[in-house]
Amino acid sequence: MRASYILTDCSDEERAKYLAQFLKEQPQIIHAPAFASPKELFDFIKANQQASLYFEDEVLSKRVEYIHVLEGAICANDLGKPWQVKYEIDSFEFKGKVLLACRIKKEELKKREQLKYILRDSVVI
Repeated sequence: MRASYILTDCSDEERAKYLAQFLKEQPQIIHAPAFASPKELFDFIKANQQASLYFEDEVLSKRVEYIHVLEGAICANDLGKPWQVKYEIDSFEFKGKVLLACRIKKEELKKREQLKYILRDSVVI
């Protein structure tokens, strides 16, 4: 079962220390680089489709095309069937886990309409 978590308000010093320690203790987590295009994001997820991936909030602030790719790695339908990660005509089922660290407060994230499915299907801390 894939899972996703969003850690909010990570600019807070205490949360930042906790996150740094957690990542240090989890060597199997792959830290996502910055992406210049939604295709690069898609290719990264596809290359690591069974891994635990760590993203920073920059990806949540990108254009909606990035969000749609990320939704495929996080979201599921009402019956629990995972969405496909899609870009143009290519798609696959992501079987890993996603951890997003975000400097934004939970209340602010909830105001972003384009994130509604990601927030619905993630544990937001």
